[in-house]
Amino acid sequence: MIRLYTKIEQQLVKNCALLIQKSFAYVNTILKPGLYQTELVQKIRRFVEHRGGTLHVIRGFPQPLCLCVNEVVAHGVAQEIQFKPGDLVTVDISVKMNGWIADAAWTFGIPPLEYFDEVLLRNAWLITANAIKSIEIGKPLNTVGASIEENVDFCGMEVFKEFSGHGVGKELHEAPSVLHYKNDLLSNRVLIKPGMVFTVEPIVKFGKSEMQRLPNGFTYVSKDNRKTAQFEHTVAIQEDGAHVLSYFGCNASNLPHLLQYSDPFASLSERT
Repeated sequence: MIRLYTKIEQQLVKNCALLIQKSFAYVNTILKPGLYQTELVQKIRRFVEHRGGTLHVIRGFPQPLCLCVNEVVAHGVAQEIQFKPGDLVTVDISVKMNGWIADAAWTFGIPPLEYFDEVLLRNAWLITANAIKSIEIGKPLNTVGASIEENVDFCGMEVFKEFSGHGVGKELHEAPSVLHYKNDLLSNRVLIKPGMVFTVEPIVKFGKSEMQRLPNGFTYVSKDNRKTAQFEHTVAIQEDGAHVLSYFGCNASNLPHLLQYSDPFASLSERT
């Protein structure tokens, strides 16, 4: 069953989402060559807990958040390894406060980046942004997947279809599933309605979207060792359309097509 949340309830989810956003802004200031992966995770944990939240993960996961570096596709576990120039680092955070949860992910690049890594980041943002902009009340939810597939093809990339967005609010994973590709069998079953809260979170790369699971049972890496990128947002549907709770709470129509990657969080204090 798909839960429909009131505006007050959506605001409680937004509070969690904005703490994630502030956590990303914090990461943007401390992520440097020489920092250990495990050290970054602990710094984020302390940052969130100091502000009244807790990091929330699936049962059994060994760390408080997922950290995916370079070829790691999803569910990465931080290692005692130092970051180096050129790394792409996806920080995937779920924050719980006062019984409510939001979920978001951001891929950071440690300069200097190779040209195609910069393109990968720009395209990954564009794909997610366009998918969110495609959301309209009354349309099939699979409009999101159709947008992602169209933009992934346009960029000459592939998306990992094994992973999907999901409802979020009282639980980390709720109905509905938000597919990241077009599926005609599902396209007309679920219509977008006010009250929905869900994530949009395609993971993309150049080359084939083939992956393998590591022996730890959680982590997936790309088979060809090429880098991946992901921008995930929690989106709430209100009477006036989609609101991106994890990006300044802005209306979807105001979500930028291009990310100002030199300083993506410069105006955080003015807009939250």
